[in-house]
Amino acid sequence: MQASKFTVKTLSRVTTPPTSSSEPQTVHARARLRELTRELRQLEEKLRLGGGPDKIDKQHKQGKLTARERLDLLFDKDTYRQEIGLLVAYDQYKPEVRGQRSEVRG
Repeated sequence: MQASKFTVKTLSRVTTPPTSSSEPQTVHARARLRELTRELRQLEEKLRLGGGPDKIDKQHKQGKLTARERLDLLFDKDTYRQEIGLLVAYDQYKPEVRGQRSEVRG
């Protein structure tokens, strides 16, 4: 998977498109927003792995579930939930440490 170009500051650079949906600027803005949304979802998916598959396997071998797996048992299946703080301090850590500092609360 290619490294994401998404940063916390990226969303602040997306401008409000003009009122006409057929203007080139609007078409470009919509395409850019779709691209950023895709990148954000990929980043969130990666961060939800926490320390990575190795850390998850280690926890499973100890007979433990990850925090997210425990929360999955608490919530109704197929209900929407939003994890708060997944991106907190994302760009403050070295790439190999990202995702290991997030808190999961339910």
